[in-house]
Amino acid sequence: MKKRTGPDLAPMKIETERCPDCARGFAQGMFYKMPCITCAGVGRIKDGKALPEQDAITLLRITLNEQIDENRKLRLKISELRDGESGRGYGAGGSRYHGD
Repeated sequence: MKKRTGPDLAPMKIETERCPDCARGFAQGMFYKMPCITCAGVGRIKDGKALPEQDAITLLRITLNEQIDENRKLRLKISELRDGESGRGYGAGGSRYHGD
């Protein structure tokens, strides 16, 4: 184990679980949706309590960045598959015209 003092240099993802009351941050009222009281509108809880505001912001930002990275990778895979499907590359002079 490393000896060190002070906070972590990089924010870490907090282990949480879904809110048992809402699971999404909002509770359905009779006529409208309202923020969940149990999780304070975050949708995640830690040890049965709502996350502190700063921890919730950090958790949501890390999760958003992970989703953006995953989306970028999937878009790259789709574009690679789409390019390989056609079987026809660029023609003379770097254009797509093949003289057909």
